[in-house]
Formats: sequence, C-alpha cells, structure tokens
Amino acid sequence: LADALKIPVKDIVGKTTEELFSKEQAKAMRKDDKEVIISGEPKRDIIQPYDTPEGIRWAFTDKMPYKDKEGKITGVISLSKDITVQRKSEQELQQSYQKLKKTMDAAIDTMSRIIEAKDPYTSGHQHRVCQLTVPLAQELGLVEDKIEGIRIASLIHDIGKIGLPTEILSKPGKLTDIEFSLIKDHSQIGYDILKPIEFSYPIAQIVLQHHE
Repeated sequence: LADALKIPVKDIVGKTTEELFSKEQAKAMRKDDKEVIISGEPKRDIIQPYDTPEGIRWAFTDKMPYKDKEGKITGVISLSKDITVQRKSEQELQQSYQKLKKTMDAAIDTMSRIIEAKDPYTSGHQHRVCQLTVPLAQELGLVEDKIEGIRIASLIHDIGKIGLPTEILSKPGKLTDIEFSLIKDHSQIGYDILKPIEFSYPIAQIVLQHHE
C-alpha cells in the first residue's frame, strides 16, 4: 500500500481509511468493515479500486474480525494484494473477445446474406428462423452459450445451398425427383463447409440435422 500510494510506511500507520483514500472509496471500505463487525464473519474476495498518484489501481482484499482477549470484536483486519496488472490483463482479454465476437457476427451475417442472394425464393427465411428459435431457447431456460449457438446456426443453416445450381433454387415450377434429391443434399453440403471451422458450438452438426 505504501508503494502504491507513494507514502512512507511510517506516515500510513495510525491513519484512518478516510485519510488515505477518497471519500467514495473510504465509504465502500467502511461498509465492508461494518458487515464484518456485525456478522462476526470474514468477508473474502473483495475487489475494489483505489486512487494513487499514478492513477487507479485495484486490490484484492480479505477482511476478518479482530477480537480482544474477551472475544469482543474491536476492529477489522484487512489483507490486501494489488491485482492491477491482472485486472488490466483481464480487461484487455475481454476487449479482444468483444472484437473477435464482433468480427464473427459480421462474418455470420455476410454468409447469411450470400445464401439469401443465392436463393432469393427463400429470402429472409434464415433471419425469421433466428427470430423464432432464440426466444424459444430463452423460454426453455437454456444457458447463454447454447442460445448463442442456436442463433448462429439459425442464421446460416441453409449455407449448403451455395453448392446447389441456381436454376434449381429459383425454378418456379415443381421440382423433379432428381432436383428434389439435390435440394435435400444442402444439409450435408452445409455440414461439409462448416465442419473445418472451430466454432465454440456444434454449428456444423446442427446444420446437418436441421431437417431431421
């Protein structure tokens, strides 16, 4: 703490929280102290920011009640560890993840548009499927990761149509048995296209089975 605040240890001893930290930060720390004193139980894994001459730093703190000889709680012992570097790394990792997700979302949307451009007869179909399946998944109480997987699979489930002749996809009349057989192959084609991509969800498998 002395190093972070750029204050000699001798000048910290005996100082109150209010004398060392900003009013807002001291208030948050005092709140934790009161909880420990009232409950008589330790409070662990507290992550709080604090101001220093070099800017905001972060500390990981455990607090426990201090008892006198009679067992009466007379104060609070705090053990803190500076985690500013770790916190910064976590924030940078989160920012990288958000950028990656944004890029993936753009790629998924582009694939969806390419598919619909290839098959204008069902234009908008994949987005409508997405608008139906995501609320259903949420209603079923699925975890966020699974819902995200369903969202992505919905948007590109017909990607296999890229491998089908345009004249079949846009044919106005009834399809022949051979043409219909080719149409049914789009699930397998989609699976083959997506299988090499390492999604966090079984997208290729969902695409393969979406007509089951």
